[in-house]
Amino acid sequence: MRTFFTIIKMNIFKDKKFTLAFVMVVLSYLATFLVSFGLIRSVIYDNAVQMTTLVATRIHNRINDEMTMPINVGLTMAHDVYLIERLKKESQHTEQENIDDIGNYLNNLQKGLGYESVFLASEQSHIFYTGSGFFKHMDIDNDTHDFWYREFIKSGEPFVPNVDHNQEQFDTWAVFYNTRIEDEERNLLGACGIGRSMNELKDMLAQFEKEYNVSVCLVNSEGVVQVDVDDVKIDKTVLSDTKLEIDNPDEYNIQREEDGFSVTKYVASLSWFLVIRNNVNYRISAYSTLFFYFVILLVILLIILSIGVFIIIKRNNELHNTSFRDNLTGLINRNAYEVDIEKLKRQPVKDISYITIDVNGLKKVNDGLGHQAGDMLIRAAAECITQYFSKLGKCYRIGGDEFAVIINRTNFDSQKICREFHELVDQWHSEGPVKRLSMSVGIAKSSDYESVEIEKLIEYADMAMYKEKEEYYKLLREQENAAKA
Repeated sequence: MRTFFTIIKMNIFKDKKFTLAFVMVVLSYLATFLVSFGLIRSVIYDNAVQMTTLVATRIHNRINDEMTMPINVGLTMAHDVYLIERLKKESQHTEQENIDDIGNYLNNLQKGLGYESVFLASEQSHIFYTGSGFFKHMDIDNDTHDFWYREFIKSGEPFVPNVDHNQEQFDTWAVFYNTRIEDEERNLLGACGIGRSMNELKDMLAQFEKEYNVSVCLVNSEGVVQVDVDDVKIDKTVLSDTKLEIDNPDEYNIQREEDGFSVTKYVASLSWFLVIRNNVNYRISAYSTLFFYFVILLVILLIILSIGVFIIIKRNNELHNTSFRDNLTGLINRNAYEVDIEKLKRQPVKDISYITIDVNGLKKVNDGLGHQAGDMLIRAAAECITQYFSKLGKCYRIGGDEFAVIINRTNFDSQKICREFHELVDQWHSEGPVKRLSMSVGIAKSSDYESVEIEKLIEYADMAMYKEKEEYYKLLREQENAAKA
C-alpha cells in the first residue's frame, strides 16, 4: 500500500494528458460536492439557530423562575413596615439593640427561606446587618467590598442584581439581589436583599450546556460576564464582539461568529443578557451523512483513476530503477551517481558531505580465491555500507570495489563515523572462502571550506581514503614481516 501511494505521488503529474483528465474529473466532482455541501451547511445552520433559540427560551424562562422568589423577597423586605420603622428610628436605639433586633429579623428570614445570605445596609449608620447580626461598618468610599452600595444608590434603580464575593462565605462568588428601601416620603433608608451562591446558577447553566452542547453565560449591559460555569471568566471577561440590544426585549438577537453563532436574549428581571453560543459541528450533524458519502465516493473515484495508471507507472519505475541499480549489490549504480553529481556541479556545494569507501585486498582475493569470492566480498561491503550509511544519505557503487555516500548535512563527527563503521566491518565474518572484511574510508565536508566545488570535495575525500589505505597496507606488511621473523 505504501508503495502504491509513493508511486502515485511521485509520478501522477508527469503525464500531462492524464493530469488534465484527472484534474477535470476531480474538479467537476468537487464542484458538485461544494454546491451540495453548501446547501447542507445552510440547512444545518438554520436548524441549529431554531434549536438554540428554543433552548434560549427555556433557559430564559428557567432563570426568570429562579429569580422571581429572591426578587419578591427583596421587594417584600423593602416594603416591610417593621423594617422601615426600625431604620427610621435607628438612631433612637443603641447599636447593640439594632444589631439584636435587625439581626434576629434577618436570621429568621434566612432560616425560613434557606438562602445563603440575607442582608440589610443602613443609609444612616452604614452598618451592614446579616442574619448573624452585625457584620461590618461600611466604608463606601474606600473599601472595594462596599463600592456596590455607592453604585447601587447612584443608579436610582429600585432593584439591581450584583455579582460579588460573599465575605460571609469565605469570599466565594455570589449573586446579590439589591433592593432599595425608602420611607413613605421616598427618603432613602438603605438597601436590603438576598445573597445566593453562584454555584446554584453555575450548576443550572452547566446542565444546559451538557444537555444541548452549547456554552451559556449571563453578562451585564457592558458585556462583562456575571455568571459562567468557569469562575475565571466572572467579572473579568468582556464579550466585546457580542451585540447587546434592548430596543425590543422580547426578540432574540442572532449573530454569526467565526466558529458558529450566538443567540442573545435580554433578561428583564436581572437587567442582564443571556448569551448562548453554538459552535455548529458539521461533522457530527445528522445532515453530515451526505458529506461522508461524498468523501467515500471521491476516494473510490481517486482510487479508480489512480489504479488506471498505477501498473504503467510501476512498470516504468521498475525499468527506471533497473537502469539505476547495481545488480550485484542492490545499491544505486554509477549511472544514477553521475546524474546526481551533475546536479551538484551547477554551483558550489553547501551542507554536503562526501564519503569515499574502498574495499581492501579485493585483487588478492580475486587472484587467490576467484571472482566469485571477490563478488562475495563486494556484497559484504555493500551490506555493511547499507546498514550503517543508508539512514544518513544515498549509497552508491561507483566501480568494482569503490563505493560513495553523499549526505546532505555536515553536522556530525567524522572520526566517530569512521570508528563506528570500522567496528561494524570488523564484526563481519563468514564461513566461506573469505573470512574477514576490511575497507578504507575518506570523508570530506563542504563546511570545512569557504567555497568548494563537488569535484574538489570528491578529490579531498579520495585523498583521505588513500591515506587510510596506505596506513592499512603498511600495518599489514609489518604484521607479515613480524610473522616471518
